[in-house]
Amino acid sequence: MPPSQPFLASRIGGFVCKSCLSKLRNSRPQRGAWLSRSLASDQQPPRPTRSKKAPASSFPQPEPAVTVRFFEQTQDGERKEILDKDEESFYETLGGPEFKAYEAEMLKNYDPEPDELDFEDEVYNALSGGDAEAAAEQMDIAAIQDSLANDESTKVITSANDRLETLLKEVKSLSDQEHISEEDRTKIRELLFNFKSKKDNTGYSKSVTIPGPTTHYPLPPALADRQSTLQAKFPQKGSDGGSLNITLNVKDFPEPYRLRIRSMQRHLLEASGTIDPRKPKVRSTIWNSYLLCRSALLATPDKVPLGIWSGLWIVLSRLDTSPYVDRMAQIKYLVDDFRKIGLVTTVDQNLLYVEALLVQGETDAAAKEWHATSMETASSDEFRRHYELGVKISCQQGDLDQALRTAESVFFNATDPTFFRILLPIIQTCLRSQRVDAVQLAWALYIRLQVHMGPHMEMSDYDTVILSFLEVNQPDFALGVFKDMMLSPNGPQASDSVAVYKTATHPENLDTFAVGRKELDFRDSVALTKLPPQFNNKFFFGKWMKKLIGEGELDAAKKVLDVMNERGIRPDAHYVNGLIGAWFRQGTAKYNRMAEDMAWKMINSRLQFVADRETHFDLQQPLRSQETFDKKDIKRILFVPNATIETFCILLQNYRRRQKTNELSDLFATLRKAKIQPNTFYMNEVLSMDSKNHQANWTWSTYESLTGTGIQPDYATFTILWYQLSQLLDRVVRHNKEKIESFPPPRLLFAEMIKQKKFLTKEGPIPRDLYNSIILTFSRAEDQVGTAIAMRALRENFGIYPNEETARTIILQLARLGITNKAGYKSRRLNVRTKHTKDRLTQVSKLFQQFKDDRDRWLLQQGIHFQDLSEQEKLAEAELVLSGLLRYAFQTRADSEERKIYDAKKASMRVAEQMAVPECAVWAGDGENHEVVDVV
Repeated sequence: MPPSQPFLASRIGGFVCKSCLSKLRNSRPQRGAWLSRSLASDQQPPRPTRSKKAPASSFPQPEPAVTVRFFEQTQDGERKEILDKDEESFYETLGGPEFKAYEAEMLKNYDPEPDELDFEDEVYNALSGGDAEAAAEQMDIAAIQDSLANDESTKVITSANDRLETLLKEVKSLSDQEHISEEDRTKIRELLFNFKSKKDNTGYSKSVTIPGPTTHYPLPPALADRQSTLQAKFPQKGSDGGSLNITLNVKDFPEPYRLRIRSMQRHLLEASGTIDPRKPKVRSTIWNSYLLCRSALLATPDKVPLGIWSGLWIVLSRLDTSPYVDRMAQIKYLVDDFRKIGLVTTVDQNLLYVEALLVQGETDAAAKEWHATSMETASSDEFRRHYELGVKISCQQGDLDQALRTAESVFFNATDPTFFRILLPIIQTCLRSQRVDAVQLAWALYIRLQVHMGPHMEMSDYDTVILSFLEVNQPDFALGVFKDMMLSPNGPQASDSVAVYKTATHPENLDTFAVGRKELDFRDSVALTKLPPQFNNKFFFGKWMKKLIGEGELDAAKKVLDVMNERGIRPDAHYVNGLIGAWFRQGTAKYNRMAEDMAWKMINSRLQFVADRETHFDLQQPLRSQETFDKKDIKRILFVPNATIETFCILLQNYRRRQKTNELSDLFATLRKAKIQPNTFYMNEVLSMDSKNHQANWTWSTYESLTGTGIQPDYATFTILWYQLSQLLDRVVRHNKEKIESFPPPRLLFAEMIKQKKFLTKEGPIPRDLYNSIILTFSRAEDQVGTAIAMRALRENFGIYPNEETARTIILQLARLGITNKAGYKSRRLNVRTKHTKDRLTQVSKLFQQFKDDRDRWLLQQGIHFQDLSEQEKLAEAELVLSGLLRYAFQTRADSEERKIYDAKKASMRVAEQMAVPECAVWAGDGENHEVVDVV
């Protein structure tokens, strides 16, 4: 890290290491250029060559030319070399030509004294004598001393010190008396008050704290008249009076920034509604553009109109429904930039800045800013918001007493019940504190929150308190809050927490925030959170667990499960299965272990239940108690629900994804021992496991065996089966002939699907993915008749129509017919990039268009215009055209193979019988494309 240069930080372009300084000092002709770029107090031009030459023996030998290297350094210590050697490029790195003009303006009043010129002559004489290092060091010290003496901050500090010494003498003279009179006391107070408030002619307060040298950046003179208040008004193009100018002359900025400045300006106009937006995410685009041109805007703030800053503020600070997680960070960043260039923010903007600091975790900075704005907001409309932030800041700092005092002093006489929502962060802070009575105090504050808000409490308020108690392992109190949330306004008042609290603790006054000692000494949490009889069951706790699982609070849901065990309530397996599934979805080792442990505990409970059910006891005599001395008196019983088929399905799904083969074998064996009937979800998981293991014969045999036991398939079941069959018929992958024969062909699988129609239609319409998979499978089997019948049967039985993907699949199927490789075998892959394939696709597409035109002409002869048809009727027309195209291809293929007795009509009727849809023989007609559409 380079050494700190506090008083030269604003005048040096970057850090120059000692080795480079030594070279610069040894070479005197380079000295002037280095000074002009480094010290603002030294504006001497390069020293001209002296006419009087010294003896050759007194001068050192010529040295090679020295290369001057300039560096820039960021606040985090990162240095970057400035490659440009010309002065204009150097000033560009400092902020552009405007910075050069600003520096020249600062130096124009500097007039070197004659003594200084004599001092430089002495330095040159020292150089000639060989003591170059000492002379250069003396010159640096003199320049620094001169800059310190002329620095405005130094003058202010000196003046303040003088006045402070005078004040101390006067106060000491008044206070050294043995008995100080009231008049002397008044004089001392006046002296201190006048010293604090009075200002001198420099404009600085006498008690002002001068910032550290590393953070003191004087503004350019062009900003002296720019300390305007940032307006909360959007710039509107062409508006009259009070409009904000957002016009920028991009030529005033360096070339690399101009494109980003134009982009930011345009998107500001889009956000204001002046022009139509091109991108939906205007806010993020504006922020990105601002970040890329920010350095140029801050370097020359006098060139930036106030409307630009106002537009940035309105866009980046407004609330909307879109996910905007960086809003507070951007507000903090933007206000920091505003203050760098001297813009004055409003009360509302200051409060939002304080909130942004608090959200970003800068609590101390937020507290300092909050105190600075206290006087300004005391008489404004943001009074309540200001003190709400004060309470939150105190809570973040852990100052519970200060938070309570602020809340009570501001909201004691409040008429709006929602004002008392400020107690929520105080309750959270109380529970996080190390107080012995923290839980009792938090519950007392919650009771007061209930008293003041009553029916105005929202579910989010209850959730905040519930999670706060659960985080500190106080589930009984969390249960009491959940009970209050579930109680209806017209329910029994005796079960309300406020009524129970009054009976148990006898508080003095619940209208104030003051908590009595009797309330803090009460320790019986069960008595305070007693449940009414209708809530003391597994379904009430199950609803609570379900709510927490939906909110992602899995640890809190586990604590609710523990509360049920402590109260002797056996959980319902449905809610515990939901918790196990949520744990598995987290994907971490911790939650996977917890999920497996809970699932196998449920399975063991089921196995024990089955064993007890099948065990027959034959008692010879009545049971009698027997005294023992070597066993514990109390044994805690763990209430675990019995496993259900959902428990096995969750484990099966997880083990399959994690490829745990041994665990899967144990799970299947345990399921048989548990004697639980499988369901559809379990069957689908097993089928998916067999399919992904490329065990086609296992897939179909599993389906037959499970459906034989009464399990009803669903759309997901047939999606797995059709996908498996489509993979078997794919020519790209070579499959064993026995494996293909172990799976039914497409026609029989479609017949099975029609057979299960009554179960499938209960789920609603057939998924589009399943429809596409069916058509693709028939196409890979090169079954034109089956494809046409499948389209008609799916429309008649499931109400689904072909789309563009269907047409593409059929056209590729027909283009592939008859293609063989050089060996005379059918090609395994259809290469659509070859010219031959492209020609075939073009021919099929033209043929399809010809069939469509013929159909349109026939409709027109019937007085029907295709454009006047409904969407479903148009899709039905597309199905007829595709069916006619398939019939033409089938008939052409049959004629080429000289199968005269096997025409399209007979083939259609025969295949329709095989597919269990005899009414869908689409080619039973005369072959003309004159069928009337019957829309389902």
